[in-house]
Amino acid sequence: MGYFLNPLSGISGKKNRRILFAGSIFILISFACSPKVPDMTVRSNLFQSKNRSIVIQHFVCYPEMATGLSKSFAQGLGGVMALEIQKSLWRMGHLQSVVVPADESATGGDLLLRGRIIRLSGGHRLHRMTLEVFGYGRCEAQVMGEVIEMQSSTPLLSFFITRGSSWTWRGNERAIREAIEEIAESIAKHVLQEPK
Repeated sequence: MGYFLNPLSGISGKKNRRILFAGSIFILISFACSPKVPDMTVRSNLFQSKNRSIVIQHFVCYPEMATGLSKSFAQGLGGVMALEIQKSLWRMGHLQSVVVPADESATGGDLLLRGRIIRLSGGHRLHRMTLEVFGYGRCEAQVMGEVIEMQSSTPLLSFFITRGSSWTWRGNERAIREAIEEIAESIAKHVLQEPK
């Protein structure tokens, strides 16, 4: 009966304390490692995106700054980011958006969404697979950008968003793609958020 109440009852007091101490340290470390970085957004002017068309430019991405990823994969991520934002807007019911290349002049819309991918780190897959509880091998993507009213060139919203994962067993490129999808969804939520 006593074993069910205390599974460590057959172990001496000193060993019992060591096991409990080691277990509590392990639990604290697993919750404390690799915290989620909050989004940083600034609304300079109140705006409503409902019933307004949004032009999304390909995000600027320099493949030379990517670590742990192939340069050919990193080169196309600016366009992937724009398309993922458009998909997220569509999923949230906003169908009035179009994607244009970064070098093309954006015309014909009410709002312009543009940005830059400023950090891409693929992390280390083996570390993620073996030491994932402690946050080793974390992949990370950072994006900054803005929403501008096209007629008056007034900045409406600025954002800086970081996403990453230390919990996935996927390869570096798939882990970064997952982070890009999460960033795109977050950007879409901020753009569609109604002013209070």
